[in-house]
Amino acid sequence: MNTGIRIISMLICSFLLHIVPSLAQTPVELHITHKLGTADFSFNTATTNNLGHSFNLSRVQYYISKISITHDGGTITEVPNHYILANANANIISHLGSYSITNVEGVTFYIGVDTPANHADPSLQPADHPLAHQTPVMHWGWASGYRFAAVEGKCGASLDKNFEVHALGDNNYGHTSVTVTGTMADGKIIIPLYADYSQLLNDIDATATMIVHGETGESFTLLRNIRTFVFAPGTPVTTGAENINTPYPAVRIFPNPSPDGSVTIGFDNAQPQYQIQVSDILGRNITSVQKAANQSSITLQLPGNGLYLMQVQKEDGSTAVYKLQTL
Repeated sequence: MNTGIRIISMLICSFLLHIVPSLAQTPVELHITHKLGTADFSFNTATTNNLGHSFNLSRVQYYISKISITHDGGTITEVPNHYILANANANIISHLGSYSITNVEGVTFYIGVDTPANHADPSLQPADHPLAHQTPVMHWGWASGYRFAAVEGKCGASLDKNFEVHALGDNNYGHTSVTVTGTMADGKIIIPLYADYSQLLNDIDATATMIVHGETGESFTLLRNIRTFVFAPGTPVTTGAENINTPYPAVRIFPNPSPDGSVTIGFDNAQPQYQIQVSDILGRNITSVQKAANQSSITLQLPGNGLYLMQVQKEDGSTAVYKLQTL
């Protein structure tokens, strides 16, 4: 082999030795464990904000989007088109995809929904997509877009005052960054976070009834609190977690669309009991029924032509939403 060819061969081998390891891709998951202070989160448990005001929580939902991973000496890898609807009723295991990452050093994400997705038609999304119509409703309307966060509960000294803060608005779309080390388990890199919801009402007067829907005041402060105080490095989610990007329970809907409004729902796992609620796209209740244990299917009769949303609720309160259509 002449000298020129040998040199070229050595250069090619050297290039391959450097490039091939970088092509190896590892699955990455974001894990979020819901907390109330140092305790595991539970609904309707009393806590206090930084002003000493008492409150509890009956609903905590918010959107996570525009995720990026910092790794391997400051390299930033963006996770494209990934949305999470966080719900405090189940810890989060969200599959971010597979990437050429060895050591995770941090994660950045935004609270809310980015423009133009914030003003897109939710009915165009698959039924199991976080941006599809939800029950309870998370989409405010064409002009305002999605509720970036919806937090509800009781407040006041005796916890006898209702409060709900629904926060939205393109101007409130902001990010949080957490320095966190990834954990390797079962061939996957896990990015573990804690979300402490005792911090949600910091600097908010929680002594009286409070109903706030909008972009300013308590809504602005709530979103600031989520970005600034809620998230910290945590530990991987182990048992009892639901992957919120995978619908459950597994159901078969037929026919869908239905030509006469009659729809049969078949359950792959017939054993559990489920509460079924159907609403129209405006959130108005159409029908509610309970699937008994060991019942393998139920039949629903829907009125008129249109699009409907079916919420299936498990006994632990976690839910999945499916789209139904009649012709």
